[in-house]
Amino acid sequence: KHLLDSVNETQIVIEKNFQEISKRKKIEIEMKEKLEFEDATNLAKKQSCDGLNLEANQLKDSLNEALIYYSQLDQSIKDLIEAHQLKRKEFVQLEVNAIK
Repeated sequence: KHLLDSVNETQIVIEKNFQEISKRKKIEIEMKEKLEFEDATNLAKKQSCDGLNLEANQLKDSLNEALIYYSQLDQSIKDLIEAHQLKRKEFVQLEVNAIK
């Protein structure tokens, strides 16, 4: 009878250990799945961020091109105004000379 009690106690201990191992394994699997999900989420966020950075750089390049174009137009307008003022002065001088 003593041997039977000992075997039963050992079996109970083994079952408890097995249950504990099962719980730990379940927790380990849940943690692994959670980490994999977080990795996938982080990868998606990184890809989104990279895409936004690329778009921001493209917009910056477009703005720089527009600024260069605007500066060239501004200079062209200034040159035209200056040329117009010179022609007007010449015309006024010709008019003054014609009156004399």
